[in-house]
Parts: sequence; structure tokens; C-alpha cells
Amino acid sequence: AFVRLENTLAIYPNNQRLRLQYARLLLKKDISQARKQFELLLAATPNNPDLLMSLALINKELNDDQQAEHYLKLLLDSGVRNNETLFHLAKLAEHRGRIDEAIGYYKAIDATGNNFIPASHRITQLYASQAKISTAQAFLQQRRQEHPDLSFRLYLLEAELLLNEKMLDASHDTLSEALKDHPDQENLLFMRALVNEKRGRMKLMEADFRLIIKKTPNNATALNALGYVLANRSENLDEAYLLVNRALKLKPNDPAILDSLGWVEYRRGNLSNASKLLKQAHDQYPEPEIAAHFGEVLWQQKQHEKAQIIWQQSLEKNPGNPFIEETMQRLLVPPTRLPLDNITPPDMPATPHHSPSQKPQQP
Repeated sequence: AFVRLENTLAIYPNNQRLRLQYARLLLKKDISQARKQFELLLAATPNNPDLLMSLALINKELNDDQQAEHYLKLLLDSGVRNNETLFHLAKLAEHRGRIDEAIGYYKAIDATGNNFIPASHRITQLYASQAKISTAQAFLQQRRQEHPDLSFRLYLLEAELLLNEKMLDASHDTLSEALKDHPDQENLLFMRALVNEKRGRMKLMEADFRLIIKKTPNNATALNALGYVLANRSENLDEAYLLVNRALKLKPNDPAILDSLGWVEYRRGNLSNASKLLKQAHDQYPEPEIAAHFGEVLWQQKQHEKAQIIWQQSLEKNPGNPFIEETMQRLLVPPTRLPLDNITPPDMPATPHHSPSQKPQQP
């Protein structure tokens, strides 16, 4: 394909469509050569917005921030694709450590496209990185007044900001305020449930999950989350089993739900069923929480060596993970570690196929 295009371009050097095809193909093989072709295309059609954006992104990929900024500013001057251009300029300013400049670009993005909420999110994160939490809150509150149609999403950003700063009561109060204005927004209920879990207010968390299920009985994520919570507290295990089974029928083979069902079965004392379900979940997605659960069931089945292999392999990929560490500290007395080099590991995929939802899931 490359030889054919190069030979044809040698005959027809002014054929811009052909050169564009060649330039795009080069992106997969030689990005530096692709940049040269895009520069030739831009020389033939100055100020073409698509070519300016392509060259900006190519130069960014090549770590030539100065040239990337040059093309983005030319594109901004053209007045075309402003929001997208501002977003890229902001990201570039962040990369170069110019935080105030980045915030300025993000703030210039208007609410007409898809970049407004992501830009608002980045502004709050950048303020937080400067320990300006009150400034971030004031910014989001002002945006809610200016854009009432987007207020529930901006409430979520403020609640997330406060959650990340471990201001749990303030996060809860923000979400409760938001629910007064948006009582039907399940994302707000979900996040408040997450915050109540962090606050240790388990009954309040349970109430929010039940309210979501009442509103949408086929919400698999809420069914799974509530079932897992009940199982983890060893309360209402029969109801937990029914809830997670409903979720699994709605999302067959979902590893997060398989993990929950395996954990419910473990809590009910059905070790054989638990082991099968958790192995299936772990084979699909060996993330630490699933590995912790699977290892614990294996341990209770007296398969101690296999359990330790599962835990230690998970720690190799996720050093210091609290799920694995807590499980090992609780079950190994005293904690021991096997020399992995001398043990044949069980079959398991090297990388996860896809990420399951967490329990409870962040909206």
C-alpha cells in the first residue's frame, strides 16, 4: 500500500486527496513522516481547521509542545472548533506546568458542546491540587446558577471534590441539597450511598439503594450493590442472594456480579458454589477484591497454598492493596509468604478482559 501510494504521488504530486490518504496511513507507521505530509497539505490549503488540528495533535504526540501550541492558536484564531481547541490548549498548558493558564482556557469553554462538564471537572481538580477547595466550590456554585440545566452534574462534581478531600459530611450535605432540586436523579442517590458507606452510615446507604431499586426495579448495578452490602454485613442473606441473582439475570456473566454472588454463597456457607462462581469471576477479571474473595474461599476449603498464590500474584500487580492485605492478615497467623518462583501458579489471564463495576459503583 505504501509503495503504491508513493509511486502514484510521484506522478500526481498535487493530488491533495491522495496525499491526505498517504498522510493518514503514515500515522500508523511513521508519525514524523506523517507530520511532513500534513505540513505539505497545510501549505496548499492554509488555515484548514482539520489540518491544523491534525498537526497540533501530531506535534503533541511527538512531544513538540511549542509547535502543538502554535497550531492550536492558529486554529483558535480561525474561530472554528473553539471548544475543542481550548480544551487541547488547556491540556497542553497543564502538561507544561502552567496551571493558571490551563484554568483560563478551561473556563473559556462554553456550554454548547461536550467539553463543558469535563472542563469544569478539570478546573476543580486543578484548584484542589493547589489546596483551593473553597475556590473550587465557589466556582461550581456559580456555574450552577449560570447553567441550571446542568446543575445536577455540577452538584456531582462538587460532591466528588469533597469526597476526594475526605470532607464526607459536606459531600453528603451537597448531595442531599441536590436531591431536593433533582429527586429523580439516580446518580445523585448512588453517589450519596457511596458517601454514606465511607461515613459508616450503612442504613442510610441501604435506604438509598432501595430507593433506586424502587424507582427502577431492573437496575442491575443497584441490585448487585445492595445484595453485596447485605452479604458483607451478614444480614438478610436470603434477600442478598435474591437481589444478586436478579442482577445476574439482567447482566449474565458480569464478573462483578459473579463476585457478589460468590461472596453471598460464601456467607451462606455454600463453599463449593462460592468457589465456582468466584473462579469464574477471577478468570474474567483478576482484580484485587475478587482475588481476595476467591483466595478466602479457597482457604476455607483447605486449599491454603493455592489461596496464597492467588493473593501474592494479585499483590505483585497491586502492591499494598488493602483488600488483599486485610484478608491475608486476618487469615494467616502469622502472615507468611510463599516463594513464588518455586510454585507452579494456577491458570489465570495475564491482564483483565474488562473492568467490572465496583460495589457500590461510583456514578
